[in-house]
Amino acid sequence: MPSREKLVVIGGVAAGMSAASSAKRAKPEMKVVVLERDLHISYGACSLPYYISDDVKDFHDLIVLTPQAAEKERGIKVLTRHEALSIDKESKQILVKDLNGNKEVEISYDKLVLATGGLPVVPPSQGSI
Repeated sequence: MPSREKLVVIGGVAAGMSAASSAKRAKPEMKVVVLERDLHISYGACSLPYYISDDVKDFHDLIVLTPQAAEKERGIKVLTRHEALSIDKESKQILVKDLNGNKEVEISYDKLVLATGGLPVVPPSQGSI
């Protein structure tokens, strides 16, 4: 029996989980794995100001999906506390560090999505910090 196509998504917040969910809906037979360095997935950074301002009292209220629900309800395997260290595009292998066990493993993929977000850039200008 041929192996199933495998998608790996690096980044499990809003964009990464959206990509993983969309892929699973389009190809239910596809194996989908999400790597997330943090403990939590599926929240939007846009909603963090509501938590900081105390409009939302519990940050768990900002989380749309847990790793357990992603697997049970959507068939998506989520590996939290797993950090992608390097990507070998030729062999389609990702070197991943399990931050809980402090060990490194290689994970293969057929398709790869990078959804790690970005950092703001403040352009140099007079008076900026």
